[in-house]
Amino acid sequence: MKRRDLLKALGAAGAGLVVGVPLSGCQPFGEETPVTIGDGVAFNAFLRITPSNEIHFYQPRAEMGQGVRTGLTILIAEGLSVAPDRIQLHHVGVDEAYRLPGQPMQLTGGSTSLKDSFTQLIQAGAIAKAALHAAAAVQLGVDAGKLRLADGQVWLGDRAYAYGDFVETAAQRPLPAADTFPTSAPYRYIGKPGFSQDALAKSTGTAVFAIDVDVPDRRVAVVIRCPVAGGQLARFDPTGVPEGVELVALPHGVGVVAPTYWRARQAATQLKVEWTAPPLARESTDSINAKMLASLDSDAGQKAETAGDVVDALPGAAKTLSATYSAPHLAHATMEPLNCTISFDAQARTASLWVGSQVPDLARAVAAHFLEIDPEQVTVHSTFLGGGFGRRLYTDFVAEAAQICRATGHPIQLVWSREDDIRHDHYRPSAMMRFEGGLDAEGQLIALSAKRSGADALAHFIDASGGALLSPYVGWTAASWLGERSHSIFKRLTVDATSVEGLMGTYSVPHTAVRHVTVDAGIPVGFLRSVGHSYSAFGIESFIDELAHAAGQDPVAFRLRHLDADPRMKSVIQLAASKAGWGAQPSGQYMGIAAHHSFDTWVAQVVSLSIVDGNPRVHRVTCAVDCGLAVTPDVIRQQIAGGVIFGLTAALHGEITFKDGAVVQSNFHDYPLLRLSEAPDIDVHIVDSNAAPTGVGEPGVPPIAPAVANAIFAATGKRLRQLPLRLDRA
Repeated sequence: MKRRDLLKALGAAGAGLVVGVPLSGCQPFGEETPVTIGDGVAFNAFLRITPSNEIHFYQPRAEMGQGVRTGLTILIAEGLSVAPDRIQLHHVGVDEAYRLPGQPMQLTGGSTSLKDSFTQLIQAGAIAKAALHAAAAVQLGVDAGKLRLADGQVWLGDRAYAYGDFVETAAQRPLPAADTFPTSAPYRYIGKPGFSQDALAKSTGTAVFAIDVDVPDRRVAVVIRCPVAGGQLARFDPTGVPEGVELVALPHGVGVVAPTYWRARQAATQLKVEWTAPPLARESTDSINAKMLASLDSDAGQKAETAGDVVDALPGAAKTLSATYSAPHLAHATMEPLNCTISFDAQARTASLWVGSQVPDLARAVAAHFLEIDPEQVTVHSTFLGGGFGRRLYTDFVAEAAQICRATGHPIQLVWSREDDIRHDHYRPSAMMRFEGGLDAEGQLIALSAKRSGADALAHFIDASGGALLSPYVGWTAASWLGERSHSIFKRLTVDATSVEGLMGTYSVPHTAVRHVTVDAGIPVGFLRSVGHSYSAFGIESFIDELAHAAGQDPVAFRLRHLDADPRMKSVIQLAASKAGWGAQPSGQYMGIAAHHSFDTWVAQVVSLSIVDGNPRVHRVTCAVDCGLAVTPDVIRQQIAGGVIFGLTAALHGEITFKDGAVVQSNFHDYPLLRLSEAPDIDVHIVDSNAAPTGVGEPGVPPIAPAVANAIFAATGKRLRQLPLRLDRA
């Protein structure tokens, strides 16, 4: 990419030193894209230093509370030798320049932002520093060896110059090669506490979320949707709707538009609507669970992975054990409700979209489709996200806003209520998991099988997003046709990896097998924080505990015995057990442990709880995390603790149920989140490591549910195999 194209992508006028950075996209460690200089390189982030000595970093990762902006800033600061608070980070809109390599989109998810950027960002900063160093030598007429660069300044003896003094000279010279800049300790800013890129803006209310956006002549819209997913609008009666309120018929509902949110919401209650019933209306949670259980009892299913021969090994085991675990549908319940603002100039055929999205490319494509304009004519203004958890990978709310905007001719801010959010989500799919394990005479686990039954999140994502994902290649109609058939493609050709991930844990077992059977009632499902690991960890780590007790062994010792091939998992278990005081819990309290590897990060958690009035009361959670090099230790502790709270909500309360195809729950009174009074003390211990950094936004979630279940067993002798964990179900 040429310099003029860089500046165009940045929307930056004027001179300055610009370094393009090719950030990786969901690649394994050791396969990151190195920083490369020259035309034809696919840059998707940009570092810019101005003559006025401002330092700007333009990058495509969404900030939704995971601290990614802080981590990325520190990496740039490290390479550039400048304090992190000197660097201004910018949300970017949508441009081909910001897409992930080899992918048709900008994407934030999978706890990949920091791990995929580590090498590249340090090198980008170091390249800019080296370019300034060389430029300063030329400009000052001295040997480069006489100059020292530190703290954002160029020193010649005891005289200091600003970086900005040399950017114009640097911009005219070739940039140095990246391979001359190592990315190893010692570090000045990496691993140090105390810096947050966003804390000031968020604590003062100056951070801009999508719901804060206001534009001239804006109207606010709400949508009345069919209570059963897949249902269509049959007719509606506008009698009683106040004057000044506009109504827009949508395929699945009615848009209600008014000057304010409250007027729109109140008007919506006056509207009488009739629907066509979809097939899902014949289903309930009980009927879906019955189908999943029947599939586990049958020979149905696809082979996902195997090692050895489980079929032969299990009958020969000295002791065998079988257990079935289940997890319900879950809603995302993000703090900021789904919303966006869109304006459309029908004459100019251009539009602007303000949205907090994990996939702004897809949001733009969806808006363009429903406005019937080219995606390049939609300007996207990316904002902070008030929580994502995977829900903002979807663009259904953008589609609604675009249709209403086009129909009314007004700029539209669409806002979902909490009831909309809970009743019309792309839910974490429910799952049933059956495990079988075989122990030899010495209590060694020799065979382990798992079979999971439930819907496939990836197939539903392709169905929901296929038009936007594939339309640049095959057109919207063909892309949507392919998306709608993704379910049968997965069922016939392959297994959705997210459906079975984590079911084996990381234990050394000679004979293993994983199978999957798709049972799909038509409920919209999708990705939720930690994806398949959110239920697979509950199953495998609870079952490992059952096997330990069947073998007459301590649960910690049993796990360590089967982890010779995974020293990093071994170390986090040992650290968590040691810090928790395993085996020496306070009187009246009981401990349970679980450990899980997800998103390239190892986490172990020890729960200490008691039983109060027939319910578990979690007092303390001790966590050990190995996420490689700890770039931002404060953020790591916050994210692991946040994962514990998120996972405890699901473990103790989380459950979406269906009756006649409709969601029963509606708000936090019947879909409760963990309250402050229920929150335990949380201790997070970070393993000291020089390995490449990994993600922490999701790995804190999976172990907490099985750790609680295992502690409940220690306290009561009752094995709870169904989420949420309720002793009255034992």
